[in-house]
Amino acid sequence: MIPDKAQHFYGSAMVNEFSKQLPLPGIDILGPILSLTAGFMWETYQDQKGIGFSQRDLAADAMGIAASQLSSEHMSFWLDYSTTEQVIMFKVAMRLND
Repeated sequence: MIPDKAQHFYGSAMVNEFSKQLPLPGIDILGPILSLTAGFMWETYQDQKGIGFSQRDLAADAMGIAASQLSSEHMSFWLDYSTTEQVIMFKVAMRLND
């Protein structure tokens, strides 16, 4: 099972990447707004259901957005996690030009 924080990270990154593909010039902020709004609404829903509002989940949403915004052909950001341990790692890979 995918950890909750990883779901938030990758879900926000996917929403942001999808919004980049929309033919709407000059609306670079659309993806981050949609991702954070969806994350906030989900946390509010969970709070009303008695599960609780998680600021850490919103932080994972923000990290997913940042990873999506900053990734390029020279640099990649991703989250790695263990399904057997409570370990989540944020990783960066950089390709240096020769």
